[in-house]
Amino acid sequence: MKSIHLLVLMLAATLAGCASSGNEAIRGETVHTLDSKIVKGRTTKADVRAQIGDPSSVSFTDAGNEIWTYTHEVATAKVENFVPVVNYFTRGADVKSKSVVILFDSRGVVKNYTLSDAQNERRWGVGAN
Repeated sequence: MKSIHLLVLMLAATLAGCASSGNEAIRGETVHTLDSKIVKGRTTKADVRAQIGDPSSVSFTDAGNEIWTYTHEVATAKVENFVPVVNYFTRGADVKSKSVVILFDSRGVVKNYTLSDAQNERRWGVGAN
């Protein structure tokens, strides 16, 4: 019975230690799913907005082309965050980041795009880099 209580406690701590931010629409995107939604030379800004929503940021190139950037992050707290006393000295999270960057030409049509995935670790406290 004690092992069941411990398992429930660990599961609750793990679930409580997750947080996400950014555009949820790109969370499950892969190169293949984007290829089915975005066609270079044909897909417009309106098409992209309908498929994955508003971008996290918009910028422009020197040539006047528009760049839309979408980002999404999921952070999962490290186990030591939940250990009494230890969590005063060190804390951390595993972070999965995803970004989609889309370049539009002067007509508002997709010129190019890319998707990137990264997994990182963030640490706080004594000895954190």
